[in-house]
Amino acid sequence: MTRYFHWLLCFCWLSSWALPVFAEPAEPKVRVGYLEAGALSNFTETMRHTRAILRQHGWADKIELIKDACFSPGWSQEQKKQLPERAKELMSRNDLDLIIGGGTSAVRSLLEYNNHRVPIIGIAVSDPIKTTFKVDGKESTFVVSEQDSGIDNFTIRIVPNQYKRMFEIFYDEVGFKKLGMIYIDEKNKNNVSSVDDAYEVSKAGRHFEIIEQRIANPESEDCYKGIESLIKQGIDAFFVPSLSCFDWDEADTKKANPAVLLKLLRDHKIRTFSRQGNRDVQGGAMMGLSTLNYHNRGEFTAQSIIEVLSGKKPRELPMTDVAPPKITINLEVAQEIGFTLSFDVLGASDELYEKITIPEKNPAVSVCELL
Repeated sequence: MTRYFHWLLCFCWLSSWALPVFAEPAEPKVRVGYLEAGALSNFTETMRHTRAILRQHGWADKIELIKDACFSPGWSQEQKKQLPERAKELMSRNDLDLIIGGGTSAVRSLLEYNNHRVPIIGIAVSDPIKTTFKVDGKESTFVVSEQDSGIDNFTIRIVPNQYKRMFEIFYDEVGFKKLGMIYIDEKNKNNVSSVDDAYEVSKAGRHFEIIEQRIANPESEDCYKGIESLIKQGIDAFFVPSLSCFDWDEADTKKANPAVLLKLLRDHKIRTFSRQGNRDVQGGAMMGLSTLNYHNRGEFTAQSIIEVLSGKKPRELPMTDVAPPKITINLEVAQEIGFTLSFDVLGASDELYEKITIPEKNPAVSVCELL
């Protein structure tokens, strides 16, 4: 009996090697496409923090950014012409579960070729309520209101009155009379300079004059000449725009780089405020919005992704992020132009720079290179 029992155990053990083992099939990953006009630290840092938050919530391994569905053509005029075709390509695919658009131009292209089927999440768009796209000759804003995108498969992060508040803070602290603003064309003046917000703040009781200056090419000496023209028109304050001549990583020509432009403004005692924030202030602007906190942006975007992939329609998601604005200040700039900052604004600032120092170059990496 014992011999028979041992033989039976041996037979069962050998049989177990012969029988196929069926592993439980792995859950397929969510396939995500991505579109940006070109590499920009704002896009990269937002997505880097988004991925970190997704990892904390156990979602990072469930999502795959598809290599052949990730596009970043580049910032030259010729490269930017590829953007609509790439958006059209993404929207015509049937193998994507979600598409993320980085920046105004990319989101605009995705909405213009929207298939109204694949969820779209927009990131790093300065003012979705005022920014427009066009379909069949009809122009529409990115969203209907702060509460409603107006498009079932689209959602985006909105910081209510972010740029109005910026002009209010700048005026209340500085009390300027003539604000200089430069931009390239009417279509993008609000994306790079928030011109309409400045007018709204002026008309709402703060009463300053806005001097506008259009330039043809932000990668040439046009920025320098544009600022010179504004100075001749008597500006006492200048709003530092999101233009390539103020890009610390890319601009390197003699008169089209931020160090030269900010020095020109300081030499004429012009008070400056940057919407791009910390690096401009470190390099020679007097004040700016703080851009240190990418964690909040990443957390908001990650939560939107999780909710969409959990079954909610993008249009159903909240879009407003009410994080209070934070200010960065350069004390040497204020001293150099002879301006005394109040204790209130110093106390409320997020970061203080004691000296003007050139920010280290940190060339932006495309989100697609993070794959």
